[in-house]
Amino acid sequence: MGDAVLAVVVGAFGLVVGAALGPLIGRSLPNRDVRVRPRAVIVPVTGLLFAATALRIEAPSLPAYLYFVAVCVALAVIDLAARRLPNAIVLPSYPVIAVLLTASSLWRHDFWPLAWAGIGGALLLVFFTVLATAQPASMGFGDVKLAGLIGLALGYLSWTALLVGAFAGVLLGGIAAVVLIARGRGRDATFPFGPFLIAGALLGMLV
Repeated sequence: MGDAVLAVVVGAFGLVVGAALGPLIGRSLPNRDVRVRPRAVIVPVTGLLFAATALRIEAPSLPAYLYFVAVCVALAVIDLAARRLPNAIVLPSYPVIAVLLTASSLWRHDFWPLAWAGIGGALLLVFFTVLATAQPASMGFGDVKLAGLIGLALGYLSWTALLVGAFAGVLLGGIAAVVLIARGRGRDATFPFGPFLIAGALLGMLV
């Protein structure tokens, strides 16, 4: 199957996954307090990201990264709407992605990327724990747990992907914080950091 055809097929599957994410997101919001329109946003975005992932990621690793993209979309919407990153989504994603990446390594007979994935996850967990401890008003430990998951996924790809993803996430979040301060929201203003981490991770993965 050619790359373009694969991208179209996977993108169409992404539309189905995007539609299925709506109920999951709704159940994760307190009191169904939806301040976004999930179906209007999620379906096309998920389809496009799935197609882009199919063009970027080799077939043996594709299931892991499609799962990662779906989780990222759900978490970004939930964090934007409710300022939370549910453990019920983040924590089970660690073993799911680990198993899928292990299967990819078995298929490729190459286990070094799996080691780098573990190191990448540990590094981002430590790094973002330090950041969250230093700036608890702008980053919570939900962000830390998400960062570990991002490190796991990007570390498997390359150190470049890991560094670009981590740096871009911090940079985008920092820019958002500066904008809030400039608009008079104050240094203690809270905002969802997860979507910026996710945007950085997707940049690291796709670019």
